[in-house]
Order: sequence, then C-alpha cells, then structure tokens
Amino acid sequence: MRLRRHPQLYEQTAALLDEVENRAGALNTGDQAEDAIVERMRQFGREALTQWAEQRHEAVQPVRTPGLRQVGKKTLLADNARPHRVDRTTLALGAAHAAAVLRPLPACSRGAARGACNER
Repeated sequence: MRLRRHPQLYEQTAALLDEVENRAGALNTGDQAEDAIVERMRQFGREALTQWAEQRHEAVQPVRTPGLRQVGKKTLLADNARPHRVDRTTLALGAAHAAAVLRPLPACSRGAARGACNER
C-alpha cells in the first residue's frame, strides 16, 4: 500500500478517519464536525505539501562528486572590478560606505587619450 511509504500521511489519514467516525465522541453537532474535519484536512494538506517539497528538493539536487569544489558566490575582488554595481551590503551600510565603494572610474576606462592610464 502506498500510504505505508509515507508514515506521516498515514497518521494524518488515520486521524481524519477518527474524526469522520467520531471516535473521541466530542463531535456532537454538525458545526463541531465541520470545524474538526476542516482543520484535519488543513493539517493533511500541509503535511502532503511538505513531503512533496522534500521529495522534489532531493530530486533536483545535483549529485556531489567528492573532490570537486562547489561554485559559490564571487569574491570581493570581483565586486571591486565592477564599482558601478551596488550590492546589498552597500545598501545596508548606507551612504558613507556607498561613497567609498562607488568611486568614479579611472580616466583610462572612460575612453581618455591613449597615454592617460600609464601615468602613475
């Protein structure tokens, strides 16, 4: 049976059937039964979506090969190569940090005369 492969869903199904059969004897009116069953269905739906997401996450995760380095975020060196871009850190730290990071490009990168960049 497929429910045996999903013990949490199996428990939720059993609890829903207990509500339908009024095993606890607490559901005396239609309103009480409706509230209890609707809440149980919400719990069942949350559990089902959680399990679906976990299975989907496992399915799309790449297989990790030992010895290979995982590609991560670019280093600060790459950020300094593009001073015209604003990152989240700059926005969070405010204007003083932005002024230090967002410095004007050197004349040679703005299309100045050929020998302008060689002056140091």
